[in-house]
Amino acid sequence: MDTIRNLDGIAFASPILVAQLPNRQQGRVDLAYGIDMSRVRDIKPHWQIAGSIPDDEDEIILGAEIAEHQGLKTGDTLAYPDINVTFRVAGILKKTGSQDDAFMYIPVKTAQAVFKKPSGATAIGVKVIDPALLTRTTDELSEKSAGHSDRDHEPGDAQHFKPCGIRQGAEPFDCHYCDYRKRCRRDERNAYGGI
Repeated sequence: MDTIRNLDGIAFASPILVAQLPNRQQGRVDLAYGIDMSRVRDIKPHWQIAGSIPDDEDEIILGAEIAEHQGLKTGDTLAYPDINVTFRVAGILKKTGSQDDAFMYIPVKTAQAVFKKPSGATAIGVKVIDPALLTRTTDELSEKSAGHSDRDHEPGDAQHFKPCGIRQGAEPFDCHYCDYRKRCRRDERNAYGGI
């Protein structure tokens, strides 16, 4: 992370940890998205949240679909007995019409603890100071991360990031490790009216 944060032109870099959170008692598996809550407004500026952005490690934001499906509202709790964790719903994401509606958003440090990955990340959210310098910044990231190749992943892998402020589907995805530039399969389907 420090290597990325210290590059010229990087406004910020933030770890993201996405994983499944099973709840056997409820007979379901929830999709957890660990995110730096202090960066939510930077990473997801279009989000409208009923309630608040979490201040505490046990507070979460629920996507609109998960909140509706489970009948949860701000202030309710969500328990995961298998891992002895209970979260309090601080906010609920207003419907976006995207995959964001299906996730529960937990503080990244909490996600790292829950999933026993102390410095783990499945992606890195990066915002560049000047979007015109995106290609140069991507090239610099490639040079700093020797040994990684485009054979290591496919379009749509969680290792791909979109610099904040550029909508998915409008530009190719850029891998934060190499010069891999292709559209995510999901975004290709959405952009071209596919399933």
